[in-house]
Amino acid sequence: MEDTSIASDLGLDLKLLTSFLMSIELHYNPHHYHNKTHAADVLQMMHVIVKRSLLKCGVADAPLAKLAYVVAAMVHDVDHYGLNNDFLVNSRSALALIHNDRSPMESHHCSLTFTT
Repeated sequence: MEDTSIASDLGLDLKLLTSFLMSIELHYNPHHYHNKTHAADVLQMMHVIVKRSLLKCGVADAPLAKLAYVVAAMVHDVDHYGLNNDFLVNSRSALALIHNDRSPMESHHCSLTFTT
């Protein structure tokens, strides 16, 4: 059977991609909402939205775009503290100071993704 995965389409090392995604999963905290199940739900919904949009436009799947939305969906709340940005900024948390009070949680998600 031919491998038609995103990793294959882009010439990525499947073991490395799997390791990255497993590491991201391990960085999700067990909050009631911002957890790995929520990330999987967002990924599934993003996939449905993208698939329906592409079908309406008659555009074939672009492997790099597919990888981008998979990674974005999976990391969007990684290592979430369970607190909102306003609370972090107003409480002068270390995270807010590190990110200059500019969307500290989102900046943290992104930073952690690029250092994982």
